[in-house]
Amino acid sequence: MRTIILLTAALSFNTAFGESRFEQMEVYREILKLSHIEGKKKEALDLATELQTKLDRKDDLYQKLDSLRESLGAKRSKYPLEPALAFITGTKTNIYCRNVGLVHMSAEHNDGTKSSLKLVSSNRKMNNSYSLVVGGDWVYELDTDYREPVKSEAWIDESTETSYKIREYRQREKGLFEAGNWTTSWSGSKFRNRSHTTGNAPEPLPMFMAQEYHRWGEFDLGFPIDFKVGFEDTAQGEENIEKARVVLRSERKVTKALNQYMFTDSSMQKHQYFDCFEVFVKIGIENLVTK
Repeated sequence: MRTIILLTAALSFNTAFGESRFEQMEVYREILKLSHIEGKKKEALDLATELQTKLDRKDDLYQKLDSLRESLGAKRSKYPLEPALAFITGTKTNIYCRNVGLVHMSAEHNDGTKSSLKLVSSNRKMNNSYSLVVGGDWVYELDTDYREPVKSEAWIDESTETSYKIREYRQREKGLFEAGNWTTSWSGSKFRNRSHTTGNAPEPLPMFMAQEYHRWGEFDLGFPIDFKVGFEDTAQGEENIEKARVVLRSERKVTKALNQYMFTDSSMQKHQYFDCFEVFVKIGIENLVTK
């Protein structure tokens, strides 16, 4: 009888899995039976792991499986690979304005979520550039589907056409804070990067500072872009997840010239910038090395 039940659960998994809550719960009940009644812990763990990959992390059943897998001896992963990979691939549209730099980023991640970055205050020094920041400080507002809009201050310590050193600080509630620093240089397609962040991430991987969203798939922060409509180039980025090192490849294209650009932040304050360009970026995986 056990063989028939397990086969039924497996068939449900392979055919209509994820389409019906009934089938999900049938598989879950089979996992409990394997684990607690029949003592088949390895089979239960394998089936629980496979079921969990089909569920949203916010699903109550996902959380139950997390606890169950841990009790069965599985090492708990804070940032599972598949959700992380979906989150760090996708598209974004950047708006750069003369003597201001990146003023707005709107992104669509392949996990179905969206994010945006808005420049709400700036004392940047640009030397008549659209992207090359040579000094100063600024405030970005970061808004994602994983968190409420939050502002943080950033400043640049060093900058050349092929390198930068940037720091960012964000005050949170109850005396808590989040911070990051990035030192990056490049020559052609070769990069050197040192970074460190402090804080907590509800996102599928620890990408939670505003500067990380600007850097996402673009370690060069757009410094090499030639701001003319039709210009195209590629950029690289890298993310380290718990079980993998991911090299990202971004295809960039300058798509529009804008005489002016306006947006409204979360406090309903309007911001207006002049002499701008729209840059479309598509971010995919170039190389994936599992650890």
